[in-house]
Amino acid sequence: MTTNNPKINEWRTNATQDQKDKIKEKDRLRKKTKRDAAKKARLEAGVADPVIGRPRVRVGGTVMSTIDQNKLRIKKIASIMGASVEEDVIPMFLQNTASVYAHVRQHSDNANTQSSYISSVLATIRDGIKGGANDLWSLVKLEYKKILDEIQSTIKKEINDNIMSIDDSSKWFDLDLKNKYRKKLDTNMELLIFDLYTLLPPRHSEYRSLEIEFYNPKALAAAKKDKKNILFITKTGRISRISLNDYKGSVMKGEYIIPSKKIPLKLKKSLMAVVGEKPDDDFFFPVQYRSPDEFSRLVTKVFTKATGRAAGINILRKIYASNQLEDGNLTENQKIELANSMGTSVSMLMSSYRKVE
Repeated sequence: MTTNNPKINEWRTNATQDQKDKIKEKDRLRKKTKRDAAKKARLEAGVADPVIGRPRVRVGGTVMSTIDQNKLRIKKIASIMGASVEEDVIPMFLQNTASVYAHVRQHSDNANTQSSYISSVLATIRDGIKGGANDLWSLVKLEYKKILDEIQSTIKKEINDNIMSIDDSSKWFDLDLKNKYRKKLDTNMELLIFDLYTLLPPRHSEYRSLEIEFYNPKALAAAKKDKKNILFITKTGRISRISLNDYKGSVMKGEYIIPSKKIPLKLKKSLMAVVGEKPDDDFFFPVQYRSPDEFSRLVTKVFTKATGRAAGINILRKIYASNQLEDGNLTENQKIELANSMGTSVSMLMSSYRKVE
């Protein structure tokens, strides 16, 4: 079997190892020269580099350390409570627990988000008073714990009463009809996007930066170190695995591997079809779609064409999770596995993604 990609076909010949090494090195230098030239042109034009600089900080899909996430939440709480960022927020948090909670609820009506913000407040107070060795802290900690207990009760209720909204209903489609919808798509890129979000547990927008490389242990380690999302193929052109290192929560969760055996054959064909069309580019998607917002719009456009419903990534995740959880037969370990495969938590899976009519 051959593809339109001369690079892959070359590896399928009976060349000696020395010849293969020379071809690989020549190809690496060619791509590096191309990337360097493109980077220089962007810098001269004053345009931000879309490739380097990972991990990125993204609004609405933030990939940050826990400390940085806490700082951002505290900054937002201080702002909505009318305090300047420079002020010492700890006395305000110690003396106004009810007010803090009220302002957090004003900021977001999502219980999971509220829980994250209150936890950040607790961490800030604890760290600010040297580990919490303070009588007032002991009392305040109990008050905030009651708030967290209240939020957890809300989350449990949401899990039990997770009714589909009118907006969700207008975008919902029957996942069992995916083969019928798929026939309405024309290009290999459209088919790839459709398959990525229907044949695998749908993740966020990390596929936007997916690259292709030949697999070896050093390349896998480099992908992890450089925070890259890579489809690895073998020397014979077979798909080895997908390694995801730049995604929401990756700073804490680390590398996520999708092994070859979990990638359906139809998706493998879609991936290799796009590879065959792009012999001079390591990336699956054009540069204009490599930002989270633009890639999300592209996904919505593809699914609107296929289903007639403006289903974006968030809806696709809800549809998939709801289908998986519909019968209520998953064990706790299976729920954890499903949540991990979607890049989320069991709490978010059950309260935000599972929907009932």
